[in-house]
Amino acid sequence: MSFERCVATIQLTATKLGITPVNIVETSTLRMVRFPVSDGSMLVTCSKPDAKMVIVQTSNVCGVEVKC
Repeated sequence: MSFERCVATIQLTATKLGITPVNIVETSTLRMVRFPVSDGSMLVTCSKPDAKMVIVQTSNVCGVEVKC
């Protein structure tokens, strides 16, 4: 996936979810944002050198990726 398309996908996701992403890193070759969702977070990374998108979802649900 091209870097430009990946960044556009972040904006489309923000619009669909109705959530403003939190910028973690924003350079000319890397963009990483966090979407706070009801049960955790969704991290989206766009990398120009690697030409790929990585999505990681974490949970705040007790016992699921979070020790209680």
